Amino acid sequence: MAVNNVYRQSESSASCSAIFRQFGAWLKCSCCPVSVRIALWVTGFIIALHIFVFNHLPLSGSQLIRQENMRIRSERVSKPHHPDTIVATFGEDSWKARAKVVEAYQEKVFKEHAAKNNKDIIIRNCPYPSLAKLSEEQKMPRAANDRHMVAPPQGGKISLVCCDTTKGTFTIIAHDKWAPKGAARFLEMVTSGYFNTGVPMMRCIKNFLCQFGLNASKEKLKDFDETIEDDPNWLPEGPTHRENALGIKRFAQGYLAYAGAGKHSRNKQLIVALTPNGPLAGGSPWEVPWGELVGEESYRTLSQIYTGYGEDGPKQGMLHNRGMTEDMKLEFPELDYINYCELLDEHDYGDI
Repeated sequence: MAVNNVYRQSESSASCSAIFRQFGAWLKCSCCPVSVRIALWVTGFIIALHIFVFNHLPLSGSQLIRQENMRIRSERVSKPHHPDTIVATFGEDSWKARAKVVEAYQEKVFKEHAAKNNKDIIIRNCPYPSLAKLSEEQKMPRAANDRHMVAPPQGGKISLVCCDTTKGTFTIIAHDKWAPKGAARFLEMVTSGYFNTGVPMMRCIKNFLCQFGLNASKEKLKDFDETIEDDPNWLPEGPTHRENALGIKRFAQGYLAYAGAGKHSRNKQLIVALTPNGPLAGGSPWEVPWGELVGEESYRTLSQIYTGYGEDGPKQGMLHNRGMTEDMKLEFPELDYINYCELLDEHDYGDI
């Protein structure tokens, strides 16, 4: 501020000198009456005094702030967007690379925080935090009844998975003995965090099934593209076994299997039966059930999954290549998603 005042004082001295020189020229003019020359001299003196006093007085607080703001604005116009110290340290390419590193770190921290919060929410909301909370029938159905056409394979490892969806929770039991390769792939998807970035329930057909498994995130598009071999089908095959004499259909409501397109074509696309179904698992080897939903809450959630889009939901090709884009989200606003899945418990059945 002292430099500014000195600069202003030098300007005021020059201004006063110029004014006195001009008025001196007028006063020497013989054509002007004496009274006029005296008036001019007095006026010039007053103006010069005003300029001198104004420029030598200290600036007020508001004037100083206004002058400083004007200086800063003028510097912003002439300087680059980044501070000089940063520009001197980083070139433009380095600056962009550094910004990407910072952005990636922030995203990583955010995802880790979100994952922890989601896991805590899952554990709190899941009605069965451990296998010990399930009934024996839920853990291991032992005989044909009003749900199962035939008794499922017995024993082996069973795994408790809880999934959060946009309509509520799914409690899933994966049975190693039902379909070892199919169950293992699903559990690998769960423990890798595949479901935690959002999986749209893309093809949900009323009174039939819901298909899902393609990830909404671009980062997960190629995960689990590798196919696995088929498991033996433990359900009776052929059109004569679609329904038994008691009216029990082959593929029970809540059974989980893979969507496929031929032998050994299973990868990451899954199906869940919205209602009991006769044609499913009637000969297509990829449709062997590897697990099922358990608990009233799971079936209440299943009944609320949106089926209005039917076969006209998001195209599988677009999902596989792009993920769930913002345009697709706007086009299918009612679509439901699996938000997060967590493996809560796992034991050999005989050890529970």
